Amino acid sequence: MPDLPGGSYIVPDGPLQLRGKPTGRTRERAIRDMATAARLWQLSERLTGVTSPL
Repeated sequence: MPDLPGGSYIVPDGPLQLRGKPTGRTRERAIRDMATAARLWQLSERLTGVTSPL
């Protein structure tokens, strides 16, 4: 979708975004949570055994 603003995405508009017509969404609060993102990254590295310097 060429006119989709940065930081947004397309999801189904139905319950729990599982089905329905495509609709645009903006960044969710959880996406901007840097503490949770850091913990998820660390957990992913631990579970996969793959590290990446950031």
